[in-house]
Amino acid sequence: MPGASLWLVPPKDSQIGKILSSLTNFIVPAYFHVEECTPISLPHLTLTSDIPIEALGDRPQLWMEWLQNIPLALDKEPTVKLQSLDVSDAFFKKLTVSAAKDPLHEIAVQIRAAAVEKGDTAAAERWAKDNYAPHVSLLYGDLEIDEERRVEILKALDQTGLRLETEGVLRKENEALNGWSGGRIVLVSTFVDIKDWAVLADRVL
Repeated sequence: MPGASLWLVPPKDSQIGKILSSLTNFIVPAYFHVEECTPISLPHLTLTSDIPIEALGDRPQLWMEWLQNIPLALDKEPTVKLQSLDVSDAFFKKLTVSAAKDPLHEIAVQIRAAAVEKGDTAAAERWAKDNYAPHVSLLYGDLEIDEERRVEILKALDQTGLRLETEGVLRKENEALNGWSGGRIVLVSTFVDIKDWAVLADRVL
């Protein structure tokens, strides 16, 4: 993956974070042969990728502090609303939970403009309109997932209490488990081999 990435992750010690971590590290990979897939150690929603490596310098925390000083003119905390369980041919989108785009549009555009587009908000708006499809990945891999397997995994999501807006069991008593608000933005070294990805710096919202 070219460049570094900025991810939005659930608030520390949140129930939704613990559930997603269990899904990405244990529950979902158990449905496949270990050599077929790559578990995801830190559940996240990507705000943007393609951040030029040269922008980071040799001390990424300084770069993140610079990013922290850019005023995010947000009307409210960014909110992740989980919607459906989706399968794709793409390695990094093999199995994902889609998220509603509207509640994330504002922060995605502002982050993209600051981190990638050199302040060009119009370019960031075009990217958001044409390319941004927010999601939480549950699995990376080069493998086939048929509808029967997808439904099996959907049932496993239901059993954890995770609530999706458009399918699965709508657990009204657990509405807080259909996503999260706020959390942390983390800078990740997605420009290296996937096994070496690491959080370089973070910002608490």
